[in-house]
Amino acid sequence: MHFTEEALDELTISLREEKNRHAVPRSTIADINTFLEKKMPCCSDEDYTICSLAYKTMANYVADVPENARFVFGLIKENIPVIPNETQASCSKIDLSTLNFFIQVQLILLNNIFTTTKEMMTKDTCCLIVEKLFRLVSFCETHMIDIDGYLIIEILDECQPIIKEIEIRQFLLLRDFCLMLSAKARSEDDADLSQSAANVCIKYSLSLDCSTITNGEKEAIFFKLYGELSDKVDEQILLNIVYEFRICTDAFLDNLISLFFDPNTKRLKIEKFVPMSLLLLSNEIISEEKMDGLLSKISLDDLVSFYFNKVYPNLQPKHPF
Repeated sequence: MHFTEEALDELTISLREEKNRHAVPRSTIADINTFLEKKMPCCSDEDYTICSLAYKTMANYVADVPENARFVFGLIKENIPVIPNETQASCSKIDLSTLNFFIQVQLILLNNIFTTTKEMMTKDTCCLIVEKLFRLVSFCETHMIDIDGYLIIEILDECQPIIKEIEIRQFLLLRDFCLMLSAKARSEDDADLSQSAANVCIKYSLSLDCSTITNGEKEAIFFKLYGELSDKVDEQILLNIVYEFRICTDAFLDNLISLFFDPNTKRLKIEKFVPMSLLLLSNEIISEEKMDGLLSKISLDDLVSFYFNKVYPNLQPKHPF
């Protein structure tokens, strides 16, 4: 079945009324999806434009009508979001604003489905969506296409309770995106988006699948993230990650001691993020033997004095570290 821009636009407008969302036959929506599938991959501005209108029609159709959301998700779950073709996107004949609209309406459709009903969502499906979102973000960065950070964050937030445990490498991609988005939002004085991005990243960091990496890889990740610490959000994320890592080896403890203390004076040599660093260190002391090893390499009197003179007076109830 063929659809014109005018027909899709008219249907989209009519679907702003909830009564019309209940009235439109499912066969019409299925035909629109078939029309979309036959148009993929898009090869021109015209293709992207009419496919965008088709996605917009479905986005309106699913809004606040759970049975519609379940039906449409069954049609599109293997295919959305669609990442535009790299070669086509690099072609000057494809307008970036057209690509932006194509991407935006897909995100709106996904978000409308999630906010309407999540009962048909599985962990595998959400993991696939998250993976494709990262690819989409990478695509947009490469081609300097603006992307709606709020929509991405909302979808990631909706996926988290379903995914629960995320693979560590995927989490690192999520972290990079969330922190980049948070920094961009701060530069634009968008405190809400900055905080939302940080909250989503913290939420995912609470449950990580680390079964695919070695202790050596865990240490490498830790030292990289420690070197990138910049604020309280980074601190909380790193604390969560280290707790999930559960390295607890003598080598890691020794490396932490070397990172935080001068081997000659046995005094603290770090000046930033001291409370969090000490908390990281304390989490690795899981036996009397490890405690003895720590005490032999640090000046306890100096550490106690430093803590009560420099750290304790600055602690806040909301930020104990």
